[in-house]
Amino acid sequence: YVRWQHGAVPSTGLRLPRRLRWSGPLMPEASFKIGSRTVGAEAPCFVIAEIGVNHEGSLDHGMGMVEAAARAGADAIKLQTALPEDNYAPDTDVYRQYAESFLSMEDTGKIFEHARTKGLAAFTTTGLATLPAIEALGPDAYKVSSGTLSNHPLLEALCAMGRPVLLSTGMSDLEEVDEAVRLARMAGADRLSVLQCTSLYPAPPESLNLASIRTLADRFDTVAGFSDHSLGIDACVLAVAAGAKIIEKHFTFDSTRSGWDHPVSVEETEFRRMMEALRAAETCLGSAGKPLSPAQHQMAMGAQRYIVARHDIEAGAQIELSDLLFWRLQDADDAFPAKEYRNVVRSRAAHAISGYKPLSLGDIE
Repeated sequence: YVRWQHGAVPSTGLRLPRRLRWSGPLMPEASFKIGSRTVGAEAPCFVIAEIGVNHEGSLDHGMGMVEAAARAGADAIKLQTALPEDNYAPDTDVYRQYAESFLSMEDTGKIFEHARTKGLAAFTTTGLATLPAIEALGPDAYKVSSGTLSNHPLLEALCAMGRPVLLSTGMSDLEEVDEAVRLARMAGADRLSVLQCTSLYPAPPESLNLASIRTLADRFDTVAGFSDHSLGIDACVLAVAAGAKIIEKHFTFDSTRSGWDHPVSVEETEFRRMMEALRAAETCLGSAGKPLSPAQHQMAMGAQRYIVARHDIEAGAQIELSDLLFWRLQDADDAFPAKEYRNVVRSRAAHAISGYKPLSLGDIE
């Protein structure tokens, strides 16, 4: 691990053009893989345990949180990796916090490797200075935080790496998201997700705007999701119902600790309850095509109404709606379904019809 000198930005090996040329819209794939898991389309919601810097700079804490996330059912873990001196003013609380929690690249690599042995994808948010070292670790994706969505040099560099990119939008309106998505696609991002987010800690329910998840999916023709900063797990479950295909939830070993993101994070037990609720919500949501299961079809056949004579009808009489009943029948045979009543009304009885007899094609002319 090499700690970069303040102000020095090592080469990423990527030569960014002064002016990006765009011949037309580069649409991201409707679904793509992060690690071994498919994200988007009909795949189950992809759930990220956002460890961030809640490990507080401890490799042991980080490794333990990976194991807890795997036990709780997460699909991925995410860290936050950025040099404090390249991102925050010295002598500020946020600088001190990130300085105290910074993991070496060696330790970051150990956490990534441990996550993969547990079947989890692993990635991080990062900055330009740490990007080459993170890229060397082979992250399964890159996450762009809400605070760096407008950092266009970083956005271009991340999108040029050819990995999936997740954009968090907690500090941006639609116009700013438009700009970021356009830039990301011009820089080469074809596996792109846009996440609804509210950058308040904690975010009150009235600020979450979960309805915008569908707006983001439709507007950018991409996989949309939700990065949650609210308390509890309800918002994440509702986000799945609102169309989120990715959920990111802050994760901690102790939500009672002060500082970092502990107060807006959930512990293993609550994360597991969230996963159970998410999967139950997906089961209830089912398919958008409104298919009938075999059991539903059988129930429908038994509950369908058929046309029955209300009373005796003389041969040759014109049949009116008032002459008919609509009954469930144990044995419908070739009786007219109720939806075909227009074929019966104003027809004539081919012969005398007894009351309560189901009408079929041979009864009318």
